[in-house]
Amino acid sequence: MPARISIPRISIPIILFWALLVGCYAAYAPGLNGYFNFDDFANLNALGQEGGVRDWTSFLRYLTSSHADPTGRPITTLSFLIDGNDWPAWAYSFKRTNVLLHLLNGTLLVWTLLKLGRLSRSEGVAQRAALIGGAIWLLHPLFVSTTLYVVQREAMLPVTFGLAGILLWLHGRSVLTASPKRGAMWMLLGLWGGTVLSALSKANGMLLPLLVLVLEGTVLRPPPGVEQAALARTRRWVLGIPVAAMVLIIASLIPEAVRGATDIRPWTVGQRLLTEPRVLIEYLRLLWVPRSLSSGLFNDQVHASTSLFQPWTTGLSLLTLAGLLVVGWMLRKRNPPWALAILFFLAGHVLESSFIPLELYFEHRNYLPALFLFWPVGLWLADDRARGHTKAIAAIGLVIFLGMLTHARASLWGAPLKQAVVWAKINPDSPRAQTNAAMFLVTQGRVQEARNLLSQAASRFPEEAQVVSLLASTECRSHHLTNDTRTRLLDAFRLDPHGTKLPFTWVEASLSDASKGACQGLDLDLLDEAVSSLARNPRASNPGGRQDLDYLRALIALARGNGKAALARFDAGLAALPKPATALKQAALLGTYGFPELGLQHLAYYETVRKPTRFHMNMPAVHAWLLEHQGYWNGELAELAAALRTDAANRQAALSGPRIH
Repeated sequence: MPARISIPRISIPIILFWALLVGCYAAYAPGLNGYFNFDDFANLNALGQEGGVRDWTSFLRYLTSSHADPTGRPITTLSFLIDGNDWPAWAYSFKRTNVLLHLLNGTLLVWTLLKLGRLSRSEGVAQRAALIGGAIWLLHPLFVSTTLYVVQREAMLPVTFGLAGILLWLHGRSVLTASPKRGAMWMLLGLWGGTVLSALSKANGMLLPLLVLVLEGTVLRPPPGVEQAALARTRRWVLGIPVAAMVLIIASLIPEAVRGATDIRPWTVGQRLLTEPRVLIEYLRLLWVPRSLSSGLFNDQVHASTSLFQPWTTGLSLLTLAGLLVVGWMLRKRNPPWALAILFFLAGHVLESSFIPLELYFEHRNYLPALFLFWPVGLWLADDRARGHTKAIAAIGLVIFLGMLTHARASLWGAPLKQAVVWAKINPDSPRAQTNAAMFLVTQGRVQEARNLLSQAASRFPEEAQVVSLLASTECRSHHLTNDTRTRLLDAFRLDPHGTKLPFTWVEASLSDASKGACQGLDLDLLDEAVSSLARNPRASNPGGRQDLDYLRALIALARGNGKAALARFDAGLAALPKPATALKQAALLGTYGFPELGLQHLAYYETVRKPTRFHMNMPAVHAWLLEHQGYWNGELAELAAALRTDAANRQAALSGPRIH
């Protein structure tokens, strides 16, 4: 009789789990063909500096290149090397890695929900609830703008390390009965290790101790056989120390945030604190009422509240948020899963939705806070004691519905031109959305459409330099800048609330056309007027702004052939903010325009104002110290000085060469 072949049984939950992962990847697949967006360029271009990351020296320079947080987010920065070590790069690989990371986070979430569910529910209910709660989060369309926005890997990695830390914390609690020391070590490893790795991915990763505290105060109960005093003692040291450290770090950030907010934002910290309740309520609306379209990356149409009644939704939102906090606190013993969902969501927003002067609104800020938001729904649908078949059908239908919404939104992310046009239509009050759509139209050769769009936007947003300067550049594609746009440009430079960066970039980019007369109406006199208008903008009064103004005036002087005037401006700007990169660029420009002797004088002047690099505990300072320690700047300065001396000698030889009589 032939032997039977034993086929291992695979449980239905495991099959459903793998189907969930495959379905999620399929939902995101259309978005993999998209392109990079906005902050991707500013953060990823470091991959291509100095010819790419090719050796230990360039690796260290790249790893310390991010200035996003005091920590520089080195783990996130490091992770981009998975997909490329040079720039420009292909977006597909970066987006695919983000999707795979999203699937990993979904796996960790399902595992975490399963372990939490087993504490108070039967195995079957715990498994089903974990799958449903994890699936809702994994397939929620709101997180498409996190997963397919490459740079937001920085929002995803804290979830990876945070969930891993929570799982180790839960494991440590489970072994406290058998071995208190071993259990405490696992808890220590999970919480402290997870916090460090999360914080090195993005600053809000430091919230992990607070999030574990929420878990301890809601769904976690003392393990059987463990004395209450022993557990309290373990938590006091293992959890108390990082919570105290987190509070001290956050408190230390407040003074600088309050002082510096108005330098970079058109609102105060107080106004931001009034605004964020409105924003959080909007986040909750999008989370609980999902849809295929949202504002995406464009949120500059969200304006700050100026009082409890301006707009009127401010006070109402604040009361609603306070009510949610009270309800979450009161449900800790009566309904721990709902208490966890509410309190974890609020705790997860403590950093990015409070006093730090970040932009007011971004969808990706919900990626971590919403982790447990849908678990109570999963528990209700998983409880088959009443209307079991109806609940099963509802759960399947809900997951499929979310998958369809995510697929639709991901498809839009995979079609950049269509995405830009759609975002402009659904965000009519966003200057960025209008500018972005116009830029895509120009790249497709649809210049007149772009011009019409920008003309309408310039009428609605006369103070937005990004709109008016792009309108001017678009008109110059037809070789004629209208008088109306010239006037708008000068007004926008004077009134723009966002600082000098965009006007600076436009003037620098327009210098060539203005010098050559390639666009009627665009000349050096207009650029001079534009810089004067920018000088009257209050945002240009800081040292960086003054340096930008001097730099632009020097460029205009060079275009007019006045090297001495340019040198005076370059020297003045360098005195305001002496940086080696600035000195190098400006000296090189003097040489390029035929004034190598003046370039050498500028380098000599830099040595008189040069400041020693001091080591501080933040990534920008570490990067500056590293470059100094490696001798990078001295080498670059010496190389440029040698080139300028050669140019100067060649010029002198040409001028004093033999004359023909």
